[in-house]
Amino acid sequence: MRRTWIVTVGMSVGHEMHDCFGEMDVYGPYTKEQAEKLTASLNERYNDGESEHLEAVAWPLDYRSVRKVLSDMRVGE
Repeated sequence: MRRTWIVTVGMSVGHEMHDCFGEMDVYGPYTKEQAEKLTASLNERYNDGESEHLEAVAWPLDYRSVRKVLSDMRVGE
């Protein structure tokens, strides 16, 4: 099975909302090659030399069953 990838676009390091999914746009699904090509292309456009700018990141998606997610949540209880 081929792994599915997504590309997120949000503020880069230096921004107070970094790594906040509520402040990101998500695109996909893609293959790994497509996601990496899109990420490189977007980052060329977004990088303006400033520390706070939009940044694209490719992420692999893992399949997890509902049972596994619920099981993992019970571990911390």
